[in-house]
Amino acid sequence: MKKWKRTIRHGLFFAGCYAAFPVTCHSIFAKSSSTPDDGYEYVTATGSLMPQRVRKGQGAATMSPTGTMSTDEFVKFRQKLETPGKLPGGG
Repeated sequence: MKKWKRTIRHGLFFAGCYAAFPVTCHSIFAKSSSTPDDGYEYVTATGSLMPQRVRKGQGAATMSPTGTMSTDEFVKFRQKLETPGKLPGGG
């Protein structure tokens, strides 16, 4: 009989913990606070895992060779890579 009381007490305790867990950990009832826009954003440079805080519109400072291309240039580059070459037999 003592084991059953102990088991029930443990069960009620853990059920209470599970019931309170989403409210305290995930803050589903807390209002989301929007931060004012300060003109900065976080950018991750090519080849890096660390985000850098830079002004909006600027790229991250990096030693990697990077560049930009327009949508048309990207489509042409992709088509160039995806088109199959000519077969040696002439077919």
